[in-house]
Amino acid sequence: MRSTMPFLVLSDIGSTTTKAILLDTRGTIPKLIGLSHAATTVEYPLSDVRYGIIEALKNLEQQTGNKLLRDGVLAPELAFAEDVSYLTTSSAGGGLQILVIGLTLFDSASSAKRAAYGAGGVILDTFAVDDKRQAMEQMLAMRNLHPDMILLCGGTDGGAVSGVLRLAEIVRIAAPEPKFDAAGKIPAIYAGNRDAASLIEKLIRQDFDLHILPNLRPDMEMENLEPTQDKIQQLFMENVMEHAPGYTNLLPLVASQIIPTPVGVQNALSLAAGKEKLNIFAFDIGGATTDVFSYINTHIQRTVSANLGMSYSALNVLKECGAENLMRWLPNDIDESDLRNYIANKTINPTSNPRTSNEYRIEHALAREALAMALVQHRQMHYNTGKLGYMDKLKNAEYDKYEMIFEYMREERKYVFSHSGVDVLMGAGGIFAHAQNHAQCALILIDSFRPKGITEIWIDRRFISPHLGVLSEVDPTAASHLMARDCIEKLALHIAPVFSPKQKKAVMRISISETGKCTKLEVKADEFHYFHAGEKSIQIELLNQASIGKTEKRTGFSTFLPLIIDTRLDPSKRRNEAETKLKAYETDGIEAMESPLSLIKPLLKDEEWIRRVKLPYKGEINVSVGDKVSPDDVVAVNRFNPPRLYILDAILQYRLESFDIRRSVIKQVGDSLDFDEVYAIIPDDVKLSLHMRHSRKLHCPVRGKIEFLDESTGIMVLSEIQDYSGKPMNIDLAEKLMLEPRRAARYAVKNIGDFVYRNDVLAKRVERSSSSTMPAFVRAPITGTITKLDRATGQMTIQYLHKPLEFQAHVSGTVLSAKPGEELSISYSGKRLEGKIGFGKVCHGSLKLIRTSEELCVADIRDKILALSFSPDSRHLADIAKAGGRGVICSMIQASQLVRFLSFEPGVINTGFESIPLSIMLLEGFGDQPMPQTWIDIFSGFQSCFLDPHTRIRAGVVRPFICFY
Repeated sequence: MRSTMPFLVLSDIGSTTTKAILLDTRGTIPKLIGLSHAATTVEYPLSDVRYGIIEALKNLEQQTGNKLLRDGVLAPELAFAEDVSYLTTSSAGGGLQILVIGLTLFDSASSAKRAAYGAGGVILDTFAVDDKRQAMEQMLAMRNLHPDMILLCGGTDGGAVSGVLRLAEIVRIAAPEPKFDAAGKIPAIYAGNRDAASLIEKLIRQDFDLHILPNLRPDMEMENLEPTQDKIQQLFMENVMEHAPGYTNLLPLVASQIIPTPVGVQNALSLAAGKEKLNIFAFDIGGATTDVFSYINTHIQRTVSANLGMSYSALNVLKECGAENLMRWLPNDIDESDLRNYIANKTINPTSNPRTSNEYRIEHALAREALAMALVQHRQMHYNTGKLGYMDKLKNAEYDKYEMIFEYMREERKYVFSHSGVDVLMGAGGIFAHAQNHAQCALILIDSFRPKGITEIWIDRRFISPHLGVLSEVDPTAASHLMARDCIEKLALHIAPVFSPKQKKAVMRISISETGKCTKLEVKADEFHYFHAGEKSIQIELLNQASIGKTEKRTGFSTFLPLIIDTRLDPSKRRNEAETKLKAYETDGIEAMESPLSLIKPLLKDEEWIRRVKLPYKGEINVSVGDKVSPDDVVAVNRFNPPRLYILDAILQYRLESFDIRRSVIKQVGDSLDFDEVYAIIPDDVKLSLHMRHSRKLHCPVRGKIEFLDESTGIMVLSEIQDYSGKPMNIDLAEKLMLEPRRAARYAVKNIGDFVYRNDVLAKRVERSSSSTMPAFVRAPITGTITKLDRATGQMTIQYLHKPLEFQAHVSGTVLSAKPGEELSISYSGKRLEGKIGFGKVCHGSLKLIRTSEELCVADIRDKILALSFSPDSRHLADIAKAGGRGVICSMIQASQLVRFLSFEPGVINTGFESIPLSIMLLEGFGDQPMPQTWIDIFSGFQSCFLDPHTRIRAGVVRPFICFY
């Protein structure tokens, strides 16, 4: 369906940048007449995507001279001129962010991830019974994430239900909050065992906007992804999109449905493959994520590496690949300190851009490593990888035994392709659109993917593939034409034969005939050759068992593209040679690194503030509405770890009718059950099978409180009863095992330091002893930690050592609200100053300005928050922590020094929960610049403060702050 308007605006609202193009649709084929960029404005302080769109449209108006916006409309209101229609894609706010919860990582969770990726989702985290995290760790992780949607699945139809119910109860207790609308319910999809659907609905319906769908994995051999993918996209449009700032007002303006940016890229990739049905691998690398698309044999696969990106996720790329892997792509004049400072500053200032050749080099090193890691994740998600052995090579001579072979399933059929079967390698994203030259783009793609065979290297030169993808849904012909003419730019033809890495002889003879000359090469391993663009005829002869995909040993073809012949064994070791031959970096990279920071003018906000204290799980609230609180007051506490959850479903084996189940269960919600206590009695008038008749009474195998009971099935959810005592208890293993004291400890199955729950087995003897022929088991009489095991006396000591998790007020104010067991809010006054990034826990104390490092040796800093006018190193921070300081505020610190103090790489910036001995806040960023005098003047004027280091860079930006009072 062609647009009836003379002009069509297409935009992509990205996580950092809103990109808009203008098409003139008055001809037979629409013409691209303008392209502009503006910062995406989904975050504070504008918090409305329309500001960014309007800015991009104004730029288009200036470029083209066409009137696009209606007169008299003021931002953020958006209205188009009468002759303009509008389409858009979006990944603003980090895209469609999904929390995946599956029964097992390998089966149901894997299917759920494929469904989420196929619908354009970004997976924040994947939880499963076998993900090696305790329930408490899972709850805390869920609490700290802010998903747009939850996808819950697990079990095949007709299988057990207890596992998926346990996961549902964990996410219910964790109660994660949505990214934008904290008051709304998160959309949740259940696509698991259909027998558990009604139970899931009763369990979490009140807490989430729940949608029940057919099982993603109805049996072990079958996947059913489409219904879930369709529902994800529908919910994204109807629920998630409307909660993102400004989207509600945008929806009436579009001529067709807004689609996620990755779906737009998928559509464009289908166009790019064309009638030739090319096999394409494409990378779309953004600020927060890297998308990998494979279009193989007309089947498209996609993965999103949610925390591999060029700005928001830059520090996580460093964490995942390691500084040494980035340094191998860089010249010697860039040291690790420069590298770390630049990447850290890029993360906290995600809209900053490189300005020097060395800064481009660092970004390109980041891109290489991010793409390589994303490619590994893509292959692991969608393909089985192997190598053909010698016998396979003899039977299938077109493949080499050293080549990587991939297998994948589609509609219960197995497909196979080889690494050399990829025809096109394509890059999209700002790193390619804004590179200094095409040679840089080609090397990023080649070095990260390591293509084999004959491969064309493309880029989306204007980064408009998402725009053309959404256009393809209304006008595929126009989209195909624009894709070929204005989007795809072919950079090079890459030839890389497959051969043994131990090969010493030549692997290929190549003849390159150009106008007036012919070049002949005998190519060996670990070489790199480059020929400029121009019409050329190429003849290839493969030698010494080398191969080049499915082509014959001799092959010939023509091309106009630049030609790269590449047999490098390790591209990083031949980096300088490749960059020199391609003239990738015109300078020698000797410029000094510039700080991307523009010093912030201090802005003190004197207002009434709200401090919210939310317990990670059910606990105690110690205050009431209207109470006055002081900073040191403990206003809430979690005395114990989260209670364990138990699912009692033994009644299902009786296969009773609902009426008989209701008659059988003798307990109700709120009742407590002890070990071996009867909770159900099957009436005598209910007929049972012969082998079940002796067991009409159901005994509880655990001790807990009934939190949920489904009367139609009899399934119960129990929570652990936490009546722990802090007193130590001695257990005489020798007496209970009926053994000599010196022998008893040998039979212990638990060790010192182990945490045990009441009724866990501590020791067991199965063989006969001198006193008894019967086996003996010793169970824990209390819950706690084994603190002692005396091997001489056979005595074991257990004590509950958990230290209560206390929450202080940290401010002086009035309690505004209090929800028993869950959360409270405090109103307080003060002058707040915002920083860039922080680490550690919330703290408060008297404030002390330290002007020189020498002052630290003599100053009284115990229980104080220090404002340092100099850039500290890790030794300074360690000394402050040792002396009892609570917090440090400084303008800058070297990123390497911070990592040394933290003892970990920061990675994804969602901080403020770290267990470190000192809370830290940076006002400006990373480097060694001292604190400006304007900041010093502020800190010298206050006596006490409250420091909240919590920082989140994406999915709703949160900055750390200090509040003076």
